[in-house]
Amino acid sequence: MFSSATTNRGLPQMRVIIHVVGAGTSLAIALIGYALYFASTGTAEQSRRAGMAADRAILDQRDAIVLRQKQLRGDRESMQQRLRELTAMIPDAPEESRFLAQVSELAQKTQLEIDNFR
Repeated sequence: MFSSATTNRGLPQMRVIIHVVGAGTSLAIALIGYALYFASTGTAEQSRRAGMAADRAILDQRDAIVLRQKQLRGDRESMQQRLRELTAMIPDAPEESRFLAQVSELAQKTQLEIDNFR
């Protein structure tokens, strides 16, 4: 069948083939890793740029936001003042008879007729 000379000659060729296949596989793995790394980096870069654009849009509205904030603060202060005024108008103790007298007086002045008032 095979002589020892043929087997010895085939062995170095097999080692070379194994080394070439191993080197090719290592190179393919390295290229896949390289491609995956830079693909994810590119996606992260695009996401970062989109975030920056959104932040710039908000910053461009800065003057309008500051103006709106001042308006809202003014509104809040006027509402708090109105609340203090209304709170001051509420009597400490219920005065139903006085209230009913005021309602009746106002009804007569405006010619308003109140039915079933209890």
